[in-house]
Formats: sequence, structure tokens, C-alpha cells
Amino acid sequence: LISAISAVLLYMLLKRFTSDDRLRLLITFFYAFGTITFPTSTEFFQRPIAAALMFASFFILFKLRHKELKPSGFTLFGAGILAGLSSLFDYFYLFAAPLLLFYALYTIRLYAKDAKDAKDSHAKAESIFRMRIFGLDKEKLLLLLKFAIGASIPILLLFMYQYVIFDNFFSTTYHHRAYLS
Repeated sequence: LISAISAVLLYMLLKRFTSDDRLRLLITFFYAFGTITFPTSTEFFQRPIAAALMFASFFILFKLRHKELKPSGFTLFGAGILAGLSSLFDYFYLFAAPLLLFYALYTIRLYAKDAKDAKDSHAKAESIFRMRIFGLDKEKLLLLLKFAIGASIPILLLFMYQYVIFDNFFSTTYHHRAYLS
């Protein structure tokens, strides 16, 4: 019931937007039972599972963005793994994972700004000699790289599987169905 977890994550996310528990529960109830999430969570359908995994990755990055979690390599790697695993279930999420990478970049930049504002003038002069890309120092870039590595591991495994089975990285089982007439 992996896809049903998205309702729990939505309930926890709504805490950030409203303090009324009844309203949060009502919105979550309508999401869970008013969409295809619940009926398809009782069977194996790939799209709700992929959506739940992608939403879990977004939820982790959202908590990082609002400073409820500290950015660590393990946290960002885990968010990347969740984003990459969603592409194993539904290929559409291969295109959605880079959007989360940009959101992670934005989130990490916020931490870099806070750290940069807290530095004194001596530390600012010293930071000129550090590597800077997108306004991030080396440590923050490594955190972003850990997200990218986490997302790319399941995607690379998927591509290797497709190459071994179908002799093409981008071929899928849909291309090799036998049509019986």
C-alpha cells in the first residue's frame, strides 16, 4: 500500500498551511477517497506508487526548505533515491526528477545564503578563493551531487536492465508486445 502513504504525507504537509486539524483531515479524506489514489492502492498500479515516491522525495525537500530538517548528505541522497525509484515504476517521472533537482538547488541556496550572511568580513574575504557555482560553495555542491547520485542509481539500473533484455537503453516492454489477432 505504498501509494496510500501519499495521503499521510499530504496530511503532514498541510500542517504547514493550516492549523485547523478538521480542515486538514477533510482535505486529506477527499484526496484519498475522491481521487484514484485509494482504489488503485489496493492493487499494483505503477502510477500511484510512482507518485507517492516522488511526493515523498518532494516532502523531504520541502522540510529542508522550511528548515525543519538540516541538509545532510544522507537526507539528500535518500530524497534522490526516492525520486529515482519513482522512475522505475513510471517512465514519466524521468522528466519530473530534474524538477526536484532544481528545487533541491533552490533549497540548498537558501542555506548557503544564511551561512553567507552569518559570516564576518574575514570569512567573506576567505570565501573568494572557494569554488563557486550557482552561488554555492563546495560543501553545498556536494550535497546537491548526492541528490543527483541518489536519483541516478535507480535510473541507471533501469537503463542497464533494458539494455540487457532488449539491447537498447530506451526500449521498454511496450515495444515488444506480441499482438495476437
